[in-house]
Amino acid sequence: MLAKLEQAATAESRSTELVLMFAGHSLAVAGARAALRLA
Repeated sequence: MLAKLEQAATAESRSTELVLMFAGHSLAVAGARAALRLA
């Protein structure tokens, strides 16, 4: 039981990391586009 909960928690934090990475990447791309427009 506990092992299953740990597995679920690990999967949850991994997907959260992926979402944060993707959001950070999207922000970086948007920032680069804005900088290019202003340049």
